[in-house]
Amino acid sequence: MKNFKLKRVWAEASLLKGTVIKITAKDKLHHLNTVLKIRFGESIRLFNESDGEWLGLIQEKNNKAIVIKIKEQLRQPKSGNNIAIAFAPIKHDRLRFLIEKCTEIGATKFIPVITERTVTRNINLTKLHTYAVGAAEQSERLSIPDIKDSILLKSFLEQYNADHILFCNERSDSKFINEALQKFPRNCRLIILIGPEGGFSVQERDSLASHNNIHPVSLGENILRAETAAIFALTCAISITKK
Repeated sequence: MKNFKLKRVWAEASLLKGTVIKITAKDKLHHLNTVLKIRFGESIRLFNESDGEWLGLIQEKNNKAIVIKIKEQLRQPKSGNNIAIAFAPIKHDRLRFLIEKCTEIGATKFIPVITERTVTRNINLTKLHTYAVGAAEQSERLSIPDIKDSILLKSFLEQYNADHILFCNERSDSKFINEALQKFPRNCRLIILIGPEGGFSVQERDSLASHNNIHPVSLGENILRAETAAIFALTCAISITKK
């Protein structure tokens, strides 16, 4: 049974009863020693998407290495939804908020998409991964979202296949997102596409409209900022596609 008082850490290594994990990477040592302040002899929870969640015991701890012995399984791995967030990159603090909150809610993939009006074009994928890991650790989910390299909108439309892509359109004449979602099968492969601050260009809108699996949807009467739009659309998608 899970003990929510135990500290929780994502593990890249395979988790199996009786195995010993030795951590030597500086960033992970810093996180365990300085941020989580783990102690020798302490029990912690380790998890990943492939192996589920396990109880581990700290057997060795110093500034150069931490050794953890895997004791018992607490949760089996399980399949989740298949909902990706494709977004035009935004400024750092707001982008971190988007990654963290959408990870907590349940996004399985993030795809930075460069559009004509995208202002922020250089993003640090390593930092985004770190934000996603931290959000997964505190939200009790077992998986870490996949964070893809930036891609031009044209290439995104050519390369990414999904059962449905929801193009979040600030124009009010589009169907409300919940109405569109009601018609999709449960647990379908879904991508939510969030545009840049200035919206998509006319040419980009025409390109989006030419794809049969892309559906323009409204998020309501108000114009939402990118991070708000992503959180709202993802919440709607998970609440409806899980029914």
